[in-house]
Amino acid sequence: QKAIDKAEDSGDLKNIADSIADEDCLNDKDWAREIYPKAIDKAEYSYDLINIANSIAYERYLGDKDFAREVYQKAIDKAKNSEDLTYIAASIARKDDLDYKDWARKVFQKAIDKAEDSGDLIDIADSIANERYLGDKDWARKLYQKAIDKAEDSDDLKDIANSIAQEDYLNDKDWAREVSQKAIVKAENSSDLTNIADSIVDEDDLGDKSRARKLYQKAIDKAENSDDLKRVAESIAQEDDLGDKDWARKVYQKAIDKAKDSYDLKNIAKSIVDERYLGDKDFAREVYQKVIDKAEDSGDLRNIANSIADEFYLGDKDFAREVYQKAIDKAEGSYDLKNIAESIAQEDDLDYKDWARKVFQKAIDKAEDSGYLIDIADSIANERYLGYKDWARKLYQKAIDKAEDSNGLTNIADSIAYEDYLGDKDWARKLYQKAIDKAEDSFDLSNIADSIARKDDLDYKDWAR
Repeated sequence: QKAIDKAEDSGDLKNIADSIADEDCLNDKDWAREIYPKAIDKAEYSYDLINIANSIAYERYLGDKDFAREVYQKAIDKAKNSEDLTYIAASIARKDDLDYKDWARKVFQKAIDKAEDSGDLIDIADSIANERYLGDKDWARKLYQKAIDKAEDSDDLKDIANSIAQEDYLNDKDWAREVSQKAIVKAENSSDLTNIADSIVDEDDLGDKSRARKLYQKAIDKAENSDDLKRVAESIAQEDDLGDKDWARKVYQKAIDKAKDSYDLKNIAKSIVDERYLGDKDFAREVYQKVIDKAEDSGDLRNIANSIADEFYLGDKDFAREVYQKAIDKAEGSYDLKNIAESIAQEDDLDYKDWARKVFQKAIDKAEDSGYLIDIADSIANERYLGYKDWARKLYQKAIDKAEDSNGLTNIADSIAYEDYLGDKDWARKLYQKAIDKAEDSFDLSNIADSIARKDDLDYKDWAR
């Protein structure tokens, strides 16, 4: 009963009713019957009603087909589009009842009438073809043809071919092959061709590695940038696709040669080291070195060092340290140094923590105004980085001394009050009062009131008023 009183939405009430009705729980069908209508009244979307109807129809709960039918009808009335109606029809069709199957057909037809594009028609055809629902292959075949006629691009045609080939739907490999050929003809770029090849090579679809290999080559020939080539290399390398590591390595090299900047190269290096593709740390290390050479600023170098330090990629702390140092040497101001210090501090290593402290100090020395000091203090106080509250407190005081207006004081008070930083409400309150005293106009006071009102404290709410 307490759970019912605290229920916030239709889903909560449905779940409670399910438990009450469940034979392994309370097995109190009468009480559950009182709760389901409450869930119905709170339902916002058609799928809320479908889920309730499914529960009501389920033998383990109420097993009341008539009541469920009423709720399915409410869901139909509330349906906004083809997707909603397809979901409803599929739910109805799962009931082992011929009368329900006929009703599901009518709802599927409503979904077809509301279908806006090829994707809608594919989803409907998939459900109609599936033995779990209607298992009507002939009707599904006609719908797939409609989807083909309505297809706007190669991606649409690829998806139709996938469905036609699937064992759960038509399992018609010959027709799927024809449709995939249409997709190839309609392909506009390397990415389209790679997607089609991925589909063709999939064992659940056509499983045609020879044809996929030719398509991957076409995708390589059509590649306009390094990202296109990286994408092809990943597919070629992946065991679920071709699993051809040697060819993938050559394509990665093409991607490297075509890379325009450090961002492109970093993404290639991350892909090369990924176990799903090559998992080659030595090759990735070579590429990371190229990335460093192409880095334009401190931010680039910091991002590269983060990637090198990450266990998911190289996990090489010594190499990362060298790159962080390069980033420090290239830093142009306090903000750059603060960001580098944050990255270094996140490494789970005491030696790195000490180093981060020194870099934060460099950032402080370069801080030009109160705003910079607030940002640095926030990071130092945050447990994600150093969690040094005492040092942060001194910095916030420096920021207060440098603050030029009420807005600056309000920002400092916000940080001091925030639980992830100091969480010092008393000190924050004094600062808000200073900001109020320093406010020059209505706009300043409105901003201060807004900050105060956001605190989860009734006393603060009254003060904000």
